[in-house]
Amino acid sequence: MKSDKSIKYKENTIKFFNQMAHKSHGDSFKHYNNVLKWLKELSINEKYTLLDLGTGKGDLLVKILNNISIKNKSWNLIGLDISPEMIKKALEKKLPVNLNVGDSEALPYKNLSIDIITCINSFHHYSNP
Repeated sequence: MKSDKSIKYKENTIKFFNQMAHKSHGDSFKHYNNVLKWLKELSINEKYTLLDLGTGKGDLLVKILNNISIKNKSWNLIGLDISPEMIKKALEKKLPVNLNVGDSEALPYKNLSIDIITCINSFHHYSNP
């Protein structure tokens, strides 16, 4: 059972990131090149489902789409964020990805349905990482 402290922490996190969705913030971009380098090394013929956990406005997904030839790989890209406003901003980009509001501590996906998980600069915001 979730503690009151855990519930309050999530409520505060959602409130904070809903406000931040309308601002330019963060330094997650500093880590994108490492992720892109690793993804480029994967087998060219494989089909992967990638979940960007704490996707925010979807900026990493944009970089993945622009820098990796995934169209030929039939990748399925998913972005999940606890902030509805962050997902709203990501949806405005009209990316060919699945974007969902959700809790990283209660993933709404079937077991073994995700091959790759990226999580940049959000893990430390989880009340029960």
